[in-house]
Amino acid sequence: MRSVFVRKSWVGFVFSVCVSLILFVGISSAQEKYPSKNIELYIVMAPGGTIDALARIFADELSKLLNTFISPINKPGASGTVGAAFVAQAKKDGYTLLASSGSAMTLAPQMLANVPFNTLHDFIPINIIGTSPNMIYVKNDSPFKSFEDLIDYARKNPDKLTYGTAGTGSDCHFFMEQLQLYGNIKVSHVPFKGGGEVLPAVLGGHIDFGVSLMASVANQLKAGAARGLVISDDKRNPIFKDIPTTPEKGYPQQFINHWTALFTPLGVSQTVLDVLVPAANRAIRTESFVKRVEGLGCSVKYFTVHDLRNFIAEEEKIAATVAKEIKKKPVK
Repeated sequence: MRSVFVRKSWVGFVFSVCVSLILFVGISSAQEKYPSKNIELYIVMAPGGTIDALARIFADELSKLLNTFISPINKPGASGTVGAAFVAQAKKDGYTLLASSGSAMTLAPQMLANVPFNTLHDFIPINIIGTSPNMIYVKNDSPFKSFEDLIDYARKNPDKLTYGTAGTGSDCHFFMEQLQLYGNIKVSHVPFKGGGEVLPAVLGGHIDFGVSLMASVANQLKAGAARGLVISDDKRNPIFKDIPTTPEKGYPQQFINHWTALFTPLGVSQTVLDVLVPAANRAIRTESFVKRVEGLGCSVKYFTVHDLRNFIAEEEKIAATVAKEIKKKPVK
């Protein structure tokens, strides 16, 4: 009897272990499925701007493909580095994503002290959500009818012309610093608290010209209140075909432009990336996404993860050189 009892106990034990293993494998498989809950997308700038608009359009499109809700959350501060730092320290499970810009990820680290992250060491860049070239523009009755008019006057009258940007260290500021180096000109920078203040200053005649994202000035260009002189892009904009590009005007260099991209913190598993990366790339190729982005005055550009890393690495090098020139100048 005792032998039979032992055999039955052993069989029972083995059965229990097998059941436990089956349940464990089942639970593990369920946990590995991505996504199985809502995703949070942190946006590094306040509501209402180009970055916020691009991120929300992208969240809407990506949520359809992943079949889960993606919650856009604004976390601005310190030129976008507050939101980026938060995501860098977040759980590496694919449920905390970042929508950030070149100004936050490549420019701010060159201009601000003690930025608590290194872009290519602490993040995985997934894809570009949207881009917008920088544009030099004047009010409609400006004496500068062309880009050549402006450059010629600036060369003959160093520091006489004033221009405005969204602030010191912004992508527009970096672009203009590059143009001064490449074009051998000197103009005076007037930094504003945000891009929304530059256009009224130009139209009011308070500064000679503005440097803004094309997306920020599109409506006034269409209305004829402002006139674009040049855009920092490799091809003309399909809506504003009369505005020439920097390469057309003899500047083939890579300029700092605005871009907004999707990132995850480094450490997210390959299992998650195998789902997220293809879905993100499909999202930006949908007809509805492209139409909505172009409606903002922005463009869609396609990068692989590898190519995007190389692009950011190259921009970091350019930004470091330009930042040194900016820091030499007195703060206004």
